[in-house]
Amino acid sequence: MSRCASPSNSTGTRHDTLYLPTGDVVLSARSTLEDHGLMLFRVHKFMMAHHSSIFKDMFALPTAVEDCNESYDGAHLVHMPDSAEDLESLLSVLYDPTRLPHKCQEFEFVVLGVLKLAIKYEIEPIRKHIITQVNAAWPSTLEEWDALQKRSEFIEELREESGILCTDALLPEPVLCIEIARLVPQDVHISPVAFYQLSRTSPHDNWDHAGTGENAFRSARWDNLRHSDYLRLLRGRETVCNSLAHLEAQMRYLAESCQSISSCLSAYDKIWREIYSEVYKDNDPLRTLCMMDRPGYQPPDQLCEDCLSEFYEMLGGLRAGMWRAWNRDFELTGPN
Repeated sequence: MSRCASPSNSTGTRHDTLYLPTGDVVLSARSTLEDHGLMLFRVHKFMMAHHSSIFKDMFALPTAVEDCNESYDGAHLVHMPDSAEDLESLLSVLYDPTRLPHKCQEFEFVVLGVLKLAIKYEIEPIRKHIITQVNAAWPSTLEEWDALQKRSEFIEELREESGILCTDALLPEPVLCIEIARLVPQDVHISPVAFYQLSRTSPHDNWDHAGTGENAFRSARWDNLRHSDYLRLLRGRETVCNSLAHLEAQMRYLAESCQSISSCLSAYDKIWREIYSEVYKDNDPLRTLCMMDRPGYQPPDQLCEDCLSEFYEMLGGLRAGMWRAWNRDFELTGPN
C-alpha cells in the first residue's frame, strides 16, 4: 500500500456509511466497476491495528504518516492496492461483525473479498470463521453424505410442515464454496463434494431464480462458475459414465454357484438399464446405487439367491469406489 503516491486533492467518492467523521485515516481504493472510480473510507487506526498486525506495524513505522504531506479532509490518506468492493466488505465486517453470517448457507459472494483481505492482512478470526463454517457445512465422508440425503428426503416428504422452503437450505451454494476452497486449499477440502452437488444440479436452475415453497429446487450460481470449472464438471460427468461402464462389467460376473446363468444375465441387463436411466435423469449415481441397496428395492425376479447376495455385497463397494474416485479428481490444490 502506498502513502504518498498522489496529490492530496485527488477526487474520490466518500463511502455512505464507512466515511466516519471521527476517523483518523482515510483509505482510498479503486473500484473494479466500469467507472473505476476512487472510493474513500474514513476509519480509525486503532480499529485496523486491533484486528491486523500488518496494519498495526504500518501505522507504527517511524517514517509513517506524520512525515507524509498527503492528507484528505484533515486526516492522513493511504492508497490501498485492493479493490474498493473488497475493502468495503472487510471494513463492514470489522465495524459490524454481525455482517458476517454465522452459517455458510447464508454466505454471499462478497465473502470472497472478505476472505482474500483477511488472508492478506492476517486477520485470523475472520479467516478461521469462514473456513470453519464451510468445512462444517459439507459432508466429508460417504456416510455423512448418505445421512444428509436421508434428511433431505425426509424434509421433501414433509416440506409443507418443515419450515425449510428449499432443499438448498441443507447445503450451501456450491460455486461460492468452490471459490472459497480455491483461496485456502490447504484448509478447506470440500471441493469434491461441492462439485458433486453441482454435477447433479441442472444448468437451468440458477440460484438467483430459485423457487420457494412447493416450487423450490436445487440450484447454483451458474453465472459465477469459471469456464475451467465447467470443463472439469463435464469431464467429471464423463468419468462417472466411464466408471459405470467399468462397474457394469464387474457386476456381470455371476456367483460361482449361480443357479440360472441365462436368467441372471437377463436380470443384470434389466438392472443396468434401470441404473443408466436413473443416472441420465438425475445425474446422481450415488443416489441411484444407494436406492438399490435399500430394503424396499425389488431386484428382478430372475436373479437367483446366490447372485442376489453377491449383488448386494458389491453395491456398497461400488459406491465407495465412486466416492474415492470423485474426491481424487476434484480436489483443488491451488488458486488456479
